[in-house]
Amino acid sequence: MTKRFLSILTTLVIVVGLVGILPVGAEDIVNNKPELKTNGVWVNGYIGYDTEEKEYDYYPIIIPSTGKLTIDMQSFGDLNFYVLDTDYNCLWDSIVGTSGGSPGDPENITFSDWFEKGTYYIRINESAFADQQGDYRVKASFISAKSNETESNDTYLQAQSVSNGSTITGTITRVKNDEYDYYKIHVNKKTEYNFYLSSFGLIAYFTLFDSNLSNITNTYGNAVHPDDTKEFSYTLKKGTYYIRISSSSNGRYILKFNPPKSSSKKSAPSNSLIKQSSTKKPARVSGVFLKKGGKRKAKISWKKVSKAKGYQVKWSANKKFKKAKKKFTNKKTITLKKLNKKKYFIKVRAYKIKNGRKYYGKWSKTLKLIR
Repeated sequence: MTKRFLSILTTLVIVVGLVGILPVGAEDIVNNKPELKTNGVWVNGYIGYDTEEKEYDYYPIIIPSTGKLTIDMQSFGDLNFYVLDTDYNCLWDSIVGTSGGSPGDPENITFSDWFEKGTYYIRINESAFADQQGDYRVKASFISAKSNETESNDTYLQAQSVSNGSTITGTITRVKNDEYDYYKIHVNKKTEYNFYLSSFGLIAYFTLFDSNLSNITNTYGNAVHPDDTKEFSYTLKKGTYYIRISSSSNGRYILKFNPPKSSSKKSAPSNSLIKQSSTKKPARVSGVFLKKGGKRKAKISWKKVSKAKGYQVKWSANKKFKKAKKKFTNKKTITLKKLNKKKYFIKVRAYKIKNGRKYYGKWSKTLKLIR
């Protein structure tokens, strides 16, 4: 067997191997480029013109931790631009062309999204609609989310265990199947827990499950809109619970929840309690009006409280509000449903949020509902 034949055979094996792992045809030319650093420095490239073969440039990008990846591209021809995962699945694509501008004018495009730690690829090739050639340049930058979320926690079986009083910074990313993040907590005694969810760049949903995976929130999830914080309060019995944070978009969130309060009178006040006492609380809710609705319903309305973020409504069949139910709203009215008792006592208070914590005003006067 001659050396020339061995050389040709070796080349064929390499080409077949590349075709097997890369999403390109057998006649395509694959140019594997050096790693594209996330330092914001432009890297120049060129896609040649050939009527029989297509040229593909692949740039690996290594992301050191979960965070936000931004890629800028300038094209002087009609070129395709792809973002691929480690298995070469397409996560995003676009055509970057001259847009009918003056000769020599490039088209600029920016892609920015959240990614998990790992290796990704940028692919650039001529447009599928027309054989094109042209220069291009591309650059990348990265900002870490500083997340303490442990991937993969996409199902309750993979739920990340967190201790009481923890603060979790997590992300919903562009990576496939990363629409849900699960966390597991353990409650040692029956007490009220306050959960705080802050959302950045996405609409995040908070859902709480018991150990049997029964939905305690009774909905798909409580929505928290971008750049907002909401509190969710539940009285939990001793046991294991699961928190699910979900979203159909991508971004960062912060989840906090309070541990049971200590009953010791000798304990020194924490910094958070000192800050709370020095923060001006909202005014007392006034002008509360009660109107009976249809079957087992009642509509409550009140006057707006200046600088209030929202309101908490509390109602019970007991005058001392034992076994009371609570509901939050950012409106000046609310409709209570499923009122089975003949008599109810109802009151409202306003709150505002500072540094992720709620500060409540005084309760309104108590209204009596007789059905």
